[in-house]
This record gives sequence, structure tokens and C-alpha cells, in this order.
Amino acid sequence: MVKRTLPSAEFSQFEKDLPRQKVLAVCEHFSFKPLISFDCLNISNRTETHVYFDRYFARYVNSRPFEGNLWDESFDLIICDNSYHRFQNFAALADEIYRLLKTGGFCYLSGYSLFSLDRTERTSKDKFYRTKKRLKKGLSNFWIHDYTPLIKESPGTFNRGSAGLLRKKGLVARLSKRFFSSFYNEFVWVLTKKK
Repeated sequence: MVKRTLPSAEFSQFEKDLPRQKVLAVCEHFSFKPLISFDCLNISNRTETHVYFDRYFARYVNSRPFEGNLWDESFDLIICDNSYHRFQNFAALADEIYRLLKTGGFCYLSGYSLFSLDRTERTSKDKFYRTKKRLKKGLSNFWIHDYTPLIKESPGTFNRGSAGLLRKKGLVARLSKRFFSSFYNEFVWVLTKKK
């Protein structure tokens, strides 16, 4: 049996698109309305996502939540993909998301949490990871819909399962991933406002 792999340039683009495809797949799965009718705010701090996401929504804004004059309840969807740890004051971020989100809208929140120890750990000068317990405490104004088990159970549905199978990683890469996952735990949550 011959194993089929993508050429390196195609694979590189495919691998870069997987996280963005996961965001869209989760949002489409959760929403009752088509995404093309949504006003979306992306606070993910990735410049390449602006070009990728702008064609999927009626109005698309790529901005930090505390910058600019953003009106109360002006977005149907807020995307915070793997960037919550860039905010030292998570409670202020959660309050700002609550303020900007329309009633009936939702927020896509994903990232890595500390596995244990109920504290905030500063891993570098601009990254602040927290435990899930601390994150949930800061999100007391939201209902949390945990998509993590669904994505692990059926990764193909959320465009997550195929990239790692297409090429082998070196021993150092596998060991560093195992070491990282013993301290950090990936999660995907969809947040809706409590009334």
C-alpha cells in the first residue's frame, strides 16, 4: 500500500488553514443562522486570519476589544482563538466580550489552559495562562458550551483530524508535544450570555 502525502507547499497551506476551518466548523455547528448574516469581531491577534475570515461574514472587524469605539451589543459572533492568554486581566476581557456581544450571539473561545494548580502562570512577558477553573470563574456571566469532547470524538466533522496523519514528526517534536500537553490542556468553548 502506497501512502499518499501532500507536496510540502500544499501541506504547509493546508496545515495553516486547519485552525481557521475548525473555528468556522464549530460556529456553523452551533449557530441556527448562516454565518454570512453575522457581524463578526475577531480578537485572535493573527494577521493572516483577516484575509481568510472576511468573506464568511456580513461584517467583519479584526481588532483588539479595547481599541477603537465599538458599540454595545454590536456583534453576533466574537472569535477569540488561542489568544485569551495575551490579556493579563481576563475578567476585563470577559466583561468587554459580554458588552460587545448581541443578545442571542455567541463567542468562540479556545486556547490552552494550565492542567493543574489554581493560579495564573506568566510563561513569558506577554502570555498569561490560567486553569479552566479560573477561566470559568471569570466567565460567570456566560453559559459555557464545551466543544472539546465533540472535537476529540469526531475530529473529521470539525476539520481537525487529518493533518497529523499526513506526515511524521521527529522524536524531539513528539517528546516536546507530550511534555507541553502534560502541563497545558487544549479547550474549545462556545459562550452565550446569561440573561
